[in-house]
Amino acid sequence: TGVSVLADILSAFRRQYPKVSYRFYSGNADHIKERIENGTLDIGLLPEPVDIARYEFLRIPVMEEWGVLTREDSPLGKLEAIRPQDLAGRPLMVSGRELVQNELANWLGANADQLHILIRYNLLYNVAMLVKSGFGDALCIRLDCDYPGLRFVALQPPLLLGSVLVWKKQHVASPAVEAFIGHAKKCLENISLHRK
Repeated sequence: TGVSVLADILSAFRRQYPKVSYRFYSGNADHIKERIENGTLDIGLLPEPVDIARYEFLRIPVMEEWGVLTREDSPLGKLEAIRPQDLAGRPLMVSGRELVQNELANWLGANADQLHILIRYNLLYNVAMLVKSGFGDALCIRLDCDYPGLRFVALQPPLLLGSVLVWKKQHVASPAVEAFIGHAKKCLENISLHRK
């Protein structure tokens, strides 16, 4: 995932610059962009789709796979893949971001009108607890973590979206931030070269 790539970049940067300290904030793309705009964040990792016209950015060369987080014992939990028609009438939780909802609507096609959306969420952990309780299923990206009793089932046809590392255009950054951006560029170039 994009977060895994960022974690590797941060770890390598820390080895090179052990005295730099960090403040980490988790939120959805809209919240992160708001913090970058008001100056409380220097850099953000934003999942696509996202409007990045106001930012300098680096594209993360991995794709996030979308699917459904569901209970292992649910009807969806027994499927090998989720097709649009499988979601008709199911109680669902989806991202609160409008651009993500548009991507999901495109994937669903004619089935979009048959969705039963219970909750629009911003962070997945709390929603996973609702899935575990049997409240409903969550349309989400595949995470690098497991929730006992839950299963991630990928969408078919696949829905894959990227992520970008962004910072304000024409913003005077601290030397540490400038060094990190340069380091991230080199790391991402190396990842891209190894993927070819």
